[in-house]
Order: sequence, then structure tokens, then C-alpha cells
Amino acid sequence: MARLKTRLGMASAVAASWLAAAWLANGCGSTPNAPELGGGTDSGGGRDSTIPSEGGTQDSNAGETGDGSRDGGSSDGTSAEAEAGPAVPAVCDPDAGWGPGTLVPVSTADPNIMGSVTPDELTLVWMSGYGDTGTLWYADRTSTAQPFASAQTVSASLGPFALERVGVSPDGLRIIAISADRTKFLQITRSARPGTFDAPDSGQLSFLNATSGPPTVDGSMPAGDDGGPMVMEITSVGAPVVSSGDTALFYSAGVFAGLPSVFTASRASSATAWSMTGPLNGAAFEASDGGEPVPSGIATDLRTIFYWDPVAITETAAWRVSAGDDFAQFVPLGPVYMFAQPNAACDAIYYSYAPPDAGLVDGAVPLQLYVSQKQ
Repeated sequence: MARLKTRLGMASAVAASWLAAAWLANGCGSTPNAPELGGGTDSGGGRDSTIPSEGGTQDSNAGETGDGSRDGGSSDGTSAEAEAGPAVPAVCDPDAGWGPGTLVPVSTADPNIMGSVTPDELTLVWMSGYGDTGTLWYADRTSTAQPFASAQTVSASLGPFALERVGVSPDGLRIIAISADRTKFLQITRSARPGTFDAPDSGQLSFLNATSGPPTVDGSMPAGDDGGPMVMEITSVGAPVVSSGDTALFYSAGVFAGLPSVFTASRASSATAWSMTGPLNGAAFEASDGGEPVPSGIATDLRTIFYWDPVAITETAAWRVSAGDDFAQFVPLGPVYMFAQPNAACDAIYYSYAPPDAGLVDGAVPLQLYVSQKQ
């Protein structure tokens, strides 16, 4: 079987794009007007390098400070993950717009990398820091009408953790982080919510680690030199996104430019191990010289995926007809909504954003955590 040489994962490309993204989002120092989610559709599955106009679609108080609470509109996160036919509207509306961003006050003084929020919006996890590694944070609350309680850190003794997007299980009991060398998934658990994440338990993810051996990719990949299936060596992993049913996982893999770099895994239940199911098809999900797309969120019906495009420097949402189809409709959201993740009803998204007057801290953009409501 043919084997492909690989390269380092997405980390350096993502880190390099933070500054450019915030600079564009801030209009080179002016107050941003965030784009609506709509228009700019690319039905061909490729990257859209045009950033939507930032004018006139959002109130000028995009960086408005609040307590991050929201009254109503949440779901219990029990949406089925069965395939939805074309007659059933997707949970996330491609024509929706998003209101002004509200600061989530658990944000730290360091750059905050939006990780994940549980479908019920009661647990939020993220990373902060500079360089290759960072601090892993989490915050809980008992109702979406209340602000999150004080942020807590996961002990560094359970890491160190790469400064990457992190995932969380829908029940808020498991965090999936990335090892400092970006070759392994690190799962940390707790017994109850709220509670302390203090127990390492990464066995369910071991098959997906880059160091576990090169996975054989199915027929969606071109044939190898000897006519057999292509084998990819994946040298890094990152950006885990766990579905609301806890049976689908999306993540980024470090591969050569031109190869699929967003992969999926599945399992029968939350008690079983993950198995790779293959990469997502389409040019939008391929690695390039500018970096790999970074998955950041998945709708409860698995028909909408959110991801950061480091080439176009924009967050993008993509839709498909059913959970078994390829993504075919692409809507760039703009650089404001970096690493966006929706709640269960897809009427709120959480993301990283740098306000216009933030300036630089130690040469980096001080990204903070924000939430916007569907309009």
C-alpha cells in the first residue's frame, strides 16, 4: 500500500491567523459590524476567499459587555442524530442572522481560544495562553438565565495541553484536549456537574491518536501507487468537536496539502471506544499551504458544521441534506465569529473575538469569549 509523507498539524497556521483575523474583524481599528449568516453561498464545496462585507448587518456595539446569560431559547440537547430528509428543515438556518456579541465574563486576561459549549449551554470549556501550550479552563452554571460561575482550571499535571480548540461531552462530564506535541487526544473526566475535572481517561480515543499508526482511508481517497487503498500518516490531531448524541466526533488532522484534513469518528454509545469513519469530502476540508480547516461546531442533526478557514480568514458554516451526505452549501460568516459553536437549538453561537480597542498584549491579540443570539 502506498504511504504519504505528512507534515505538522494545524497549530502554527491557526496561531498565525489570529492576528490577521482580529485585524480584519476590527476594521483595522474601527468598530466592527459583524456579517449576517446568509449570502455568499458556495455550492461547489470549495473555499470562498471573499470575506463578506462587514457593514450594516449588525449593531455597532458588537463588543457589548454583559453577563453572558440568556433567558429562554435553550434545549435539553436530546435531539436525535438520525438522518434528516430534505423535507425536514435543518436545525441551523442558512438564512439566519446574528445579533450583537455579548462578552462572556469568564474570559481571562490572556488570549482565549473558544473550545466548546454543551448543547444545553451549562458548561463552557476553552484554552488560554501564548505559544505552544496553554491553560485549560471550564465554567458551569445551573440555568441559561444565570451567568457562568467562576472559571476553574484543569490541573497542569494532567497535561501539558496544546494551545488548541478543546471539546466537551454533551453531559459536561468529559473534556477532550490535545497533548503538547499534538499527537494525542487527552480526555479528562469528572463524576458530576458541577464538579472538578481530575481523572484522566483517554482510552476511548486511543485509536485516533496520531501515534497509534497510519489509518487506512476508505474508497473516498485516491488509490495508492500499487492500486491499493491510500494510507495516510497523520502526524498531528486537534480541534475535537463532539456531537450532541455523543456518538459522532469531528477533528482536524495534520496531513499534506491537498489531502482531506477534517476527519470523523463514531461509536455506538458513550460507553464504547471511538473508531475512525474517514475524512469529510470536498475541497473546503482539505489541507493547503496556508493550513488546515479547524472544525469548531456541529449542529444536533449533524447537517451543519462550523469551521475556521485559515486561508480565507473566516469562520464558515456548511450544510448538507442529511447526516450521510457530503456538505454542499457553504456560507462564510466572517472573521468575527472565530471558532463558533452553536447551542442545541442553533439560536446562539459562542466564539472568540477581539474587541476593536483591545490592542496587543505581548504581541498577541487578546481574544475573548463572546455569545451572539439568532435574530
